[in-house]
Amino acid sequence: MTNISEILGTNGIKLRCSYTKDSNDRVSGVTFLTVNDSDIFVKIAEATIFSIQPELLPYGVYLFGSANITKFSDSPSEFVLTFNNLICKHERNYICRLAVQDTLPTYSAPMQLFVQIPPSKPENVVMIRTPVDVSTTTAKANDRTSISSDNEKVTSGIMDGDNITVKCSGNVGKPAGIFTFKVQRKDNIQPTTYDATTTEIERIPGNCSYYRTSYLPFQVTAEDNQAVIRCVVLSPLAGQDMFIDSEQLEVKYNVRMPTVTKHPAKQEYIVGVDTSITLTCTTDGNPKPIYRWFEGNQSDIISTDDNFTLTDINTTKRCLYICYVTNTFNGHTYTKAAQMEFNIINEENEAKSTTSRITCSNETPNDKELKNGNTAVIVVGTVCGSIILVLTVILFAVIHNKKKTSICPCCHDRSEVYVNTTHQQNASLYEGVDNALDVHDYGQLSSREHEYTNTNFTSS
Repeated sequence: MTNISEILGTNGIKLRCSYTKDSNDRVSGVTFLTVNDSDIFVKIAEATIFSIQPELLPYGVYLFGSANITKFSDSPSEFVLTFNNLICKHERNYICRLAVQDTLPTYSAPMQLFVQIPPSKPENVVMIRTPVDVSTTTAKANDRTSISSDNEKVTSGIMDGDNITVKCSGNVGKPAGIFTFKVQRKDNIQPTTYDATTTEIERIPGNCSYYRTSYLPFQVTAEDNQAVIRCVVLSPLAGQDMFIDSEQLEVKYNVRMPTVTKHPAKQEYIVGVDTSITLTCTTDGNPKPIYRWFEGNQSDIISTDDNFTLTDINTTKRCLYICYVTNTFNGHTYTKAAQMEFNIINEENEAKSTTSRITCSNETPNDKELKNGNTAVIVVGTVCGSIILVLTVILFAVIHNKKKTSICPCCHDRSEVYVNTTHQQNASLYEGVDNALDVHDYGQLSSREHEYTNTNFTSS
């Protein structure tokens, strides 16, 4: 006998008992046996040379209700039992026994009849806050709904970085299929596949199919906002569209750093050539960010849209615009900012100021006249001050020498001795004064002139 594997509800299932015999063997009958609920082989059908029609025995009636059994004489080397509507209780071991005259009965090897059941579409896929740690086990049917309660389901308030657990349940058929999870994010064409980390499985009472519940711990990120988590049944018997999608995820996350772009995209704009400049501020966040535009250090908001157009292009200036983006959730406010700088140039004015720009000077003609006038005043003042200082020092030295001469009774002789020296050095002394007057010689010079004058007056 050969093993059979058929889908639930199939008709025309055939149990075949084929045999060969020697020329001297005289087969007197064939019997089908199966295992009952007590794991004991019992007869279900029989055909012998002594009966006109094959007979379906009581346990066979229990299993099949009715069956078609070939006559023993119709096929001298094969005995076939045919029944319809394959159901779960048909799944068991079968053997056939061959009765030969003048010898002991011969038994075949056991044949296994397998009943296959296609899976159903998953019943639900939900997200729960409490991570679940469930081992792969076989549980009672009435325990399968006790894993999570409605209070654990995530309905709102998921934030970037939160940990959730995705739960998928349903009839996975027989042989038992498995669940796999696919996360379809809004910006990705291909979904990301995840295998369940824990699962529990149970046999459905009154049905040879299996019910599975699988769990996937999942850390949510900002990229998962508006994503859909799909639970898919994997089974060789699965048909088309054997999946179920979760509700769309709503993930709260703080506003991202914006970028500011301009159109036309260039650094300098020409008066009379460019008529408008459009600035666009791009960012992301949930809740949707609020936009505020400012010009330079001004406190007035010039726009609350994500873009605005500048049409005041009529004078040379350096422009600075700042875009602030803000969003608020769970009592916290998040703000980011980016700026854009560019130049507006009036070519006519630029041509007039070419010379100034070449000399790297920002002075106007009036500034230069004022600077030259100030320089002349400074020079004249410095010269006059120097002259006054020299005259003051000389005058002080003369007065000081007169006082010294009047109180010194021996000065006459010393003056006569010094007068020649003074005369001899007279030319070089004044020549030195003309070239580089040293303030430290003023006292000595005045003293010598005074001594010369007094000596001449005494000699006369």
